[in-house]
Amino acid sequence: MIHAERIEPMDKAPGITTRRRALALMYVLVGCFAALVLRLGHIQLVWGAELQARALELRTRDVPVAPRRGVIYDRRGRELAVSLDVASVYVHPNLVVNPEQTAQTLALVLELHPGEVLRRITRVSSFEWVRRGVEEAQARRLRELNLTGVGFAQESRRFYLRDNLASHVIGIAGVDSQGLEGLELVYDRELRGTPGRIVQEVDARGRALTHAIHRYVPAVDGKSLVLTIDETIQHIVERELDALITTTQAQSAMAIFMDPATGQILALANRPDYNPNRFPEYPPTHRRNLAVVDAFPPGSTLKPLVAAGALELGLARVQDRFYCAGSIITGGWTINCHRTHGSLDLLESIKYSCNVAFANLGMRMGATNFHNNLVAFGLTGRTGIDLPGEAAGMTVPPSRIKQVDLAVMAFGQTLTVTPLQLLTATAALANGGVLMTPYLVQEIRSHDGSQVQVIQPRPVRRAVSESTAAEIRRGMELVVKGGTGLLAAVDGYEVAGKTGTSQKVIDGVLVRGRYIASFVGFAPADRPRLAGLVMVNEPVGPYFGGRVAAPAFAAMVRDILRYLDVPPTVVPSPAAPAPRVRIPDVQHLVVGEAVSVMERAGLAARPLGEGPVVVGQFPVAGAEVPRGTTVVLHRNQGGAAPAGAVTVPRLTGKTITEAGTILSRLGLRLQAEGRGFAREQEPAPGVRVYPGDTVRVRFVPPP
Repeated sequence: MIHAERIEPMDKAPGITTRRRALALMYVLVGCFAALVLRLGHIQLVWGAELQARALELRTRDVPVAPRRGVIYDRRGRELAVSLDVASVYVHPNLVVNPEQTAQTLALVLELHPGEVLRRITRVSSFEWVRRGVEEAQARRLRELNLTGVGFAQESRRFYLRDNLASHVIGIAGVDSQGLEGLELVYDRELRGTPGRIVQEVDARGRALTHAIHRYVPAVDGKSLVLTIDETIQHIVERELDALITTTQAQSAMAIFMDPATGQILALANRPDYNPNRFPEYPPTHRRNLAVVDAFPPGSTLKPLVAAGALELGLARVQDRFYCAGSIITGGWTINCHRTHGSLDLLESIKYSCNVAFANLGMRMGATNFHNNLVAFGLTGRTGIDLPGEAAGMTVPPSRIKQVDLAVMAFGQTLTVTPLQLLTATAALANGGVLMTPYLVQEIRSHDGSQVQVIQPRPVRRAVSESTAAEIRRGMELVVKGGTGLLAAVDGYEVAGKTGTSQKVIDGVLVRGRYIASFVGFAPADRPRLAGLVMVNEPVGPYFGGRVAAPAFAAMVRDILRYLDVPPTVVPSPAAPAPRVRIPDVQHLVVGEAVSVMERAGLAARPLGEGPVVVGQFPVAGAEVPRGTTVVLHRNQGGAAPAGAVTVPRLTGKTITEAGTILSRLGLRLQAEGRGFAREQEPAPGVRVYPGDTVRVRFVPPP
């Protein structure tokens, strides 16, 4: 049996397969195209802005344009710090044709090391600074050479027009126009301004294209500051501070003057100081603002504040009497006074600066009241002045204060305060008992001169009542009229103040023979226009505040009041012939001591030359001259002298501690024989010796 099968056409199966393959390929192509579209969309929509910025960065180049830093003016509109346009040199390393030759040329013109320049111009970058703020002659020379790849940018350079004047107040700005110290740092955001730039389109090798994008974004100059500082008052204070350092050979000195009614600082100066135009040439210690960042024992300058607190709390009355037998024993410790005063009332205790009276007053107040009084006068915290690095001093917590601590703290030992704290607290007494915040900037102006902000006086609190402040002012007037501050008197004006002499504290220990002399006060006493503080750190020779700091305070106040046209408050009596005085012999004394001897005799002294010892005087000792005559003190011997040699000072009448301190400052050694006061010495005064030599001194007890 034969079976027949149906056979399908062979050409039908291949056709179906081809169509399927084509359809699959179409799907694949459509999918790839869709993925590509999605990818392109993602790049365009998500990464578009970033890639566009990268592309623009690759084909453009930014040249920075620095803004001018704002001007700093004194209170009368006189310029103290300005910024001037200078050229800065840069390179595009990828455009430099001959790096070695270019480096040699740049180093020669700009006075740089060729190796350092070569390292900069061969770095893998599109922009490198070579030197910023170059001299105009250097920029002109490089422009004439037209070096390939070398360009110039306009920047501003800070100039301090009065050099050292108010350097610790103004501070310094760096090469990038950034504030580094002082007001330049505190007000950096206001002074700095906003940088600009020049945008240039370049080719693949970094060369500027002629007909391409060139966009200029101008810089916005910084704001300007108007200070409370008066340039003339600052000059007066610094002049007298320089003279004080010369006569006392002190390690350092500070002076601050302020308007007690507002807290505006009129002058603030430290010695040593520095020139901010050349600040890298000075040691960092010269840039330290001692009046704000360092704390010292206030000594007897604290006594008016302690008396004010006791009066305010009702723990003392003006008529209360204190008996001083020369010392007092408390807690097993003997506390000495500088003399035996006998019976004194409260204001007389201020006048004669009696330690025993104030030791009793401090113990009467108790730990809590004493500490609260310090708080009221702002002596336990920062004043809030607009300067960096302000310290807050150091006090003993009430829970740890013992009776002997109260006794000693009452006359300014055991605790420390900054000079600024002490002046601000004393100024509160001059201001009727109201404590003010000290400040240095009174106005901020925009770059076009329009007013942006006016800083108003800021009261902190009422420290004491107006009546209490008035009573203490009377006591401080007595200090200058007939107490320890006689040399702070100013002709024609009533002056109120307080002397201070404190032992230095190093590593928590009182150091014998190292003192701080100070005077704080205000004038005119009835309606104060200014309050001031002069503090001298480790003077050589006399170290009492009334002898060292008070005369400098008087000289400053006299000229400042005249400059401010403050009318005299005391009508001078008819002139009488000046009495005649005999000139004392100060030859071979230390300069500071010689000046004090002349002042006690009613004479003025003018040291000339260099060196710490007086080797001659004119007029000569023994001559009779009118009171107030100036005696010239020669500090050099004249003629040739061995290099490095020093003059042996006269030590007669000095204690062992005083003699040792004087000789150590001169680099000499003391060989002491006996006890008491110096009677004889070898080598004799005036002999020239070398540092390290020994001076033998015989001491004898007082008769």
